[in-house]
Amino acid sequence: YKRQTETIDSVDVCILGDPAGSTTIAVVGDSHAGHWRGAVEAMAEESGYRLVFRWLSSCPSIDVPVTDLQGVTDSKCEPYRDQTAKILDAVRPDVVIISNANAYDGRIRGERDEHISANEQADSWRRALDAQIDWARGIGAKVGIIRDNPRMMFNPTACLSTLHGSPAQCQTDRESAHQLIRTFDEATEGAIADEHVPSVF
Repeated sequence: YKRQTETIDSVDVCILGDPAGSTTIAVVGDSHAGHWRGAVEAMAEESGYRLVFRWLSSCPSIDVPVTDLQGVTDSKCEPYRDQTAKILDAVRPDVVIISNANAYDGRIRGERDEHISANEQADSWRRALDAQIDWARGIGAKVGIIRDNPRMMFNPTACLSTLHGSPAQCQTDRESAHQLIRTFDEATEGAIADEHVPSVF
């Protein structure tokens, strides 16, 4: 298929998959949504779906105030979310797939930009995810979630490239791999269960 550009809310939006497809899928999130573009685009082309992708690095699609890696509130996230909502409202997708990293520990702020506890951050994440699910359903979309991938506490590629690196030395157990994303993964898991949302991973 030839990709097509549509101007929606003064933004040029690239329509992937089959631009003439009768079913529209939207994928929204941060860079972890972007990781799935190749696979989802191939699926959309094969199935004849119209595909809209919206992702921005370090900006979760859900409405939580986050800081960048320097601890400064990330000013680009709110406009990205507002613009994405307007685009989806105009496109009216049949399905919205949400995919965000779960590694924002310590980077979510309170309503007055104050530091909040890990539990408060998880609660904020959960409320915002529930709200996005409800909003997407409100525009008539079915909702799915791609959960975040586990993380290793070290760089496995660097480990394997050392003189005596081996698969046995450069692996980790499942519990350790989930530790870095546990706070928000549990909040996401709660939303999936309570909102009855299909998910992968």
